[in-house]
Amino acid sequence: MYLNDGDGAFGLKGTVDAGNDPKAIKAADLNGDGNADAVVANDSSGVVTVFIGDGAGGLQEKGTYQAGNRPREIVLPDLDKDGVRDLVVAGGSGSSIIAAFAGEGDGTFSGPDDYTTGPRPNSVDSADFDLDGNADVAAANWSLDNEAQASLSVLFGDGTGTFPAARKIDLVAPGGFRKITVVAAGQLDQVRFIRGDTNGGGTLTITDAILVLKYLFPGGLPSVNLSCLDAADMNDNGKVNVTDAVLILNFLFKQGSPPPAPPYPVPGYDPTPDELGCGT
Repeated sequence: MYLNDGDGAFGLKGTVDAGNDPKAIKAADLNGDGNADAVVANDSSGVVTVFIGDGAGGLQEKGTYQAGNRPREIVLPDLDKDGVRDLVVAGGSGSSIIAAFAGEGDGTFSGPDDYTTGPRPNSVDSADFDLDGNADVAAANWSLDNEAQASLSVLFGDGTGTFPAARKIDLVAPGGFRKITVVAAGQLDQVRFIRGDTNGGGTLTITDAILVLKYLFPGGLPSVNLSCLDAADMNDNGKVNVTDAVLILNFLFKQGSPPPAPPYPVPGYDPTPDELGCGT
């Protein structure tokens, strides 16, 4: 462990013993004391080791957990929405599972529940892929024996800490991938925008309302091409109409009017699936 001295240099704080062949580490506050804790995936010993931070750069081992055969990657989402970090481990070589552990809020975990992926899940990450408010998990799988078995598995969470098996998706490219070792999770098909900011200016002005009206009622003038219809949809009802222009004007000039629907006032993603979209 190295501590930052504030000038861009790092000094050695100390070392702690984990398992054999540590391959990955993630840091998060696991027990709610405001200090960073750590979880280490140890490939050769087949376990993950949990350490509790003391707030001064020191770590104390809290426990070890068997996970898969040769765990290679870990992620710490809140799967059951209880405000406590849970633990998901890619099982690695010799397995075809991810292991999901429930966080207890004190730095310990219960479980695991194992979920089938492709062969040799080598990396794992978590995000809300289907925008239902629940954490989902993606695992990158690869096989040295059969390249066609390399795949990406996505498991959709139900908000209770489990993943219905029927909603697992395996995506395999024609002919297979040579190797998948890393997966990064995020909003894969959306563009960030500010609700109501139709011209991309970074804030709401009367111009945004005028652009919506020109888009709806060109009146023989050159039509206005709004690059982000989602931004023009002020009330997030999946449609752009004159009500949206009125809502912008009310928000700007009528005291007590409600603010735009999320995402506002900072850029974000549309929380409601609809047919509208944004350009890049």
